[in-house]
Amino acid sequence: MTVGERIQMYRKQLGFSQEELGQKMLVSRQTISLWEKNQTVPTIDNLIRLKEIFNVSVDELLGFGNDDKKNDDVPLEVYEFNFTKDELNEIHSMQKKGIFKKPIISIIIWAVLLIFFIISPIHNGITGFAVGMIVLSLITYTKGRGIYNKQWKKSFAQIFETTYEYKLFEDYLCITLHRNNEKIREAKCYYTDIEKLEPKGNWFFLKISGQIYIIRKSDLKEDSAIFTFEHKTPVKKAEKKASAKLKATSILLLVFAASSLWLAMPVAMVVSNADESLYKNFWVLFLFAILPISSAVFGFVLKAKGYNKGLYLKNIIVGLIMTVLLCLFGSLSYIVPDSYGNSDTPIIKVEQATGIDIPEHRGIKTQDFSEGEEPFACYNSEIYFDESEVKEFEKQMATDGKWLPYVPNKLIGIASSYAAYENFYDYALIYNTYTSEFNKLPEKNGKYHYINVFYNMEDNYMYVVEYDMFYQK
Repeated sequence: MTVGERIQMYRKQLGFSQEELGQKMLVSRQTISLWEKNQTVPTIDNLIRLKEIFNVSVDELLGFGNDDKKNDDVPLEVYEFNFTKDELNEIHSMQKKGIFKKPIISIIIWAVLLIFFIISPIHNGITGFAVGMIVLSLITYTKGRGIYNKQWKKSFAQIFETTYEYKLFEDYLCITLHRNNEKIREAKCYYTDIEKLEPKGNWFFLKISGQIYIIRKSDLKEDSAIFTFEHKTPVKKAEKKASAKLKATSILLLVFAASSLWLAMPVAMVVSNADESLYKNFWVLFLFAILPISSAVFGFVLKAKGYNKGLYLKNIIVGLIMTVLLCLFGSLSYIVPDSYGNSDTPIIKVEQATGIDIPEHRGIKTQDFSEGEEPFACYNSEIYFDESEVKEFEKQMATDGKWLPYVPNKLIGIASSYAAYENFYDYALIYNTYTSEFNKLPEKNGKYHYINVFYNMEDNYMYVVEYDMFYQK
């Protein structure tokens, strides 16, 4: 047997194509083909690499060893599997759940965020982005499901007609596929090269070189070597054991990362004065992003050092998710429009229209409802004062006839809905900007524009409502 024939034999035993072996060797498929045809010979470096991949000695590759010694090995266990249509349908259902779990979770997360965006005063662009992500997830899910079902239909007949033979040796596993009493494929895999062994129901799903092989659990011996790999994948490098201190640090960072959003919200509320919108101070959430970022970075460090996945995976996932959420909500401080926002325009309009001098304020927040349906189209402004600034103003209201201690019933028809809540204010006035009259019903039917002002002495708080109203006697 030539060197090229040996390379081809070992490649096929592992179930590699020429292209797959070339990728592992960092050479082209054509180079592998030339070796196997004995048109060229691998260099020393390539022979060493082939030795590592095939797990044989250089002597065996060159023909100086005993080529047949492996063939004399007696398998410790031998199994043959054929699968019925009912079994394949059961396997298909189990695999679908795992494959489509992530896109379904993604759709649910974005749907929850969309609901939050809709009920929150945030820019339509963010709501549109959430809708776009839901649509994208649905498209991905639908497309992926279609491709998977198409591939499964193609594979179903092949698997149904195939007999799978598994031979377990001391250090390796041989898998042979037969169809119509003809050997169609043979693969050899050392246990340390198994990529994944996943138990599901009555089955094991064995992943080798990107290929999935199915093993029926009930056919295995009670002491089968396959059971020793359940719930874990054999690896060449042993995972490091974490110390108690490292585990405690991982858990602590995970807890801080998971609770970072809920820790940030109360701080944003404290930073927000009563006269300011909470979302305007969501920039505080950026400061708390250091918690989930630390958790994610810690997880990646543990992964790089070879620690168990169970130690770091949650830190990475929770850290990344919470970082995205904190940054997303924190950005509301910069993208939510103001309408009147915090400008003094409503105060200036009231002063110019009514002739009333409003004291120096410490904060104002205005909401624009001008696109609403009449008679509710209006601007609502909340104005806050320091107690020292309004003492003289409150004395003037007590003697100024424009200010009413309550809105009488006859004026309720032209007042805003807030006039019905007498505990809401101590003084109120209603100004008709068309007739320039205070607290008076119009003489004619028609549409009028009003400014309704309420003042609360206990909280040093003024509420201004500007609106249109149709009046009919």
